[in-house]
Amino acid sequence: MNLSNRPTNFHMKNDSLKNGSLILSWNPPQNQSFLTGVVIQKNGLDFLEVEKEVTEIKIEGLKRGLEYLFQVFPIYGNVLARNAASTCLSITIK
Repeated sequence: MNLSNRPTNFHMKNDSLKNGSLILSWNPPQNQSFLTGVVIQKNGLDFLEVEKEVTEIKIEGLKRGLEYLFQVFPIYGNVLARNAASTCLSITIK
């Protein structure tokens, strides 16, 4: 898979972890030909689908003491590109 097809700079925004919520942010893939959106995955399950213009999302309802794993997957046309995932982000809610 060409690395330009992956979302990059996937991270939790500084100081966004409050009251069981956080803000995730990413840069879209460099190659945006046919990009129609992205899927945010939480703990290995598809969690939320957003349009390609969205590069930041607030996640709410997270429970204290639990670890959450997040990833972003691009959608090209109507195909979810599972082999073009962002890095995996591990966050423990304190």
